[in-house]
Amino acid sequence: MAVTRCRRVRQLRVELADHNFHASWGRPRAQQGKLSLRLAKFDLKEKKREPVVVDLGEYKLGYEEERVVSPTLETKLGTKSLVSISLQGLDAGKLTLSHLDDKWVCGELAITANGQSVTGPFASPLKK
Repeated sequence: MAVTRCRRVRQLRVELADHNFHASWGRPRAQQGKLSLRLAKFDLKEKKREPVVVDLGEYKLGYEEERVVSPTLETKLGTKSLVSISLQGLDAGKLTLSHLDDKWVCGELAITANGQSVTGPFASPLKK
């Protein structure tokens, strides 16, 4: 597990995996996979989306959402966005961010798209 962030973070990338990638391959092999989550927060004023600092709360996918999550799954076959597209719009489930400090990020996943789902709590140390 790893999280990449900067000082006053306007975007947070969380990567969750049950293994370490070998340095020479850099990609999942066999049944391995890596879930990547990009989190961003926007100030929605007068139909403009101004990026602001990521904070605690519920993140969803959608243009009209204040807090946005964009999930992808990487396997040996490549990278796939975990997004459902329907007449109701785009959906990827949600991620609830419950803790964020200089050392850890924690929360709860409820990502569901196209018959695939990832649910449950997560905790990851921050990478400098």
